[in-house]
Parts: sequence; C-alpha cells; structure tokens
Amino acid sequence: RVLAADYHDALTRLTLQAVGGDSAGYYLTKAEFYAVKNDIPAAHAYYDSARVVLAAKMAARPPNKASGQQPVETQLALAYAGLGRKADAIRLGQEGAQLVPVPRDALAGPRAVLDLVEIYVRTGEYDAALDQLEYLLSIPSPVSLPLLRVDPLYTPLRGNPRFERLVAGH
Repeated sequence: RVLAADYHDALTRLTLQAVGGDSAGYYLTKAEFYAVKNDIPAAHAYYDSARVVLAAKMAARPPNKASGQQPVETQLALAYAGLGRKADAIRLGQEGAQLVPVPRDALAGPRAVLDLVEIYVRTGEYDAALDQLEYLLSIPSPVSLPLLRVDPLYTPLRGNPRFERLVAGH
C-alpha cells in the first residue's frame, strides 16, 4: 500500500530493489503512486506494464496453482482494475482468493482477500468491498481500523454509512 506524506519523494525513492526485484510489484506500486497523485495516464502505463509481466507469469505456471505468497491472479486482477477492466479484475481476483483460502493459509489468505477488497473498491463494487473488510476485521489480518481511516484506497468509501460505522468500530 502507498501511505506517504510526500508522494513525490516516495516515488523518487521507489526502486526495483525496494520491492525485492519483482518487476510486477514495482509496476503495480508505481501505478498506485500515480493513481493517488491522479496522474491517470502514468498510472495506466504502469498498470499495463504490470499486466504484461503478470500475464506472462500466469501463462508460464500450471493452472490453479498459487505461486508464492500472492497469487498471480490477484496481482493481475489489480492491474486489470487499474486499467478499467472490471469484469476481468473481479473474476481473477475471486479466483486468486480461492487459491489461498484463509482456513488453509493464515498469511496469504487474508492478503488475497485484501487484494480482492482493493479490486472491489477500484471497480466501484463498494458493498462487496465492505463485506470483505468486515470479514478481515473479524480475523487476524493486515486490516485495522486506524488503517481504514488513513489509507487513500478507502477514500471512495468515506461518507458511506456502512463504512463510517465500520471505522467507528460498530
């Protein structure tokens, strides 16, 4: 997630090495920075670069197999969401979350569900995002009420009565 007081400074410090040499992660992070800065053409360029890398990675591995801690499906779905490919993003995001169910993987499972939340928010499926956020808050996960209050991802949800009740802790 991109949480920075100075996005320009954070963007200039972001290197491929900072994301562990993962070019897809680098492109997705750069895309997120530009999306937060509302530089849509630059965000789209990085989302598309991530899409190319991730589509090749997905084609090179056996179907229905998660690779590493984050399914390729959810990463590619994030790129699709950033590119406005709503149906593809939701379909792949759901597939990715199913590859690492929370009961089977207490680390990667919640992370995949959190990716699905991001996909739902970026595609305007706010009720689905809120359903998943409620679930994530009920289990050990990377989601917390303070994070929901400050993360720019959730800006479209602010003012939604259900979201406001959620962040108030009710």
